Amino acid sequence: MIKVKHPIPECNIEQDQLIATLPQEKKRFMSLLFTHGNIVYRYHQKSKDLNPTKQDWKDWLNGLPQNIRQQMEKDGFEKCLTYLPFTRFLMEVNDMGLEEYIQKYMEPEDYREFMSQFSQNQDSV
Repeated sequence: MIKVKHPIPECNIEQDQLIATLPQEKKRFMSLLFTHGNIVYRYHQKSKDLNPTKQDWKDWLNGLPQNIRQQMEKDGFEKCLTYLPFTRFLMEVNDMGLEEYIQKYMEPEDYREFMSQFSQNQDSV
């Protein structure tokens, strides 16, 4: 069961439909994966509530390697508002780390189980 739903209702329907098609032994992990992913999505969306400024963007750019910074400057502030590295920067400079946020919304047992299964799946790739 997906415990933290996606804020877009259509995504919840698609996630539930996908889980319904899986063999029983894969359903638990996919439910944990979707729960984790939905929390991460909400984390990045929450950066919009911080009302990012061009100064925030410039501060972020200053920490990037030159070649990446040049591309981000070319892309511009508005486009960068949708880039996960920038939204994570915004959240972290406002004392909202990603892992802490995940652990705040994911039950401790589920988090440990997900991290354990996720690392096992990564090792087998």
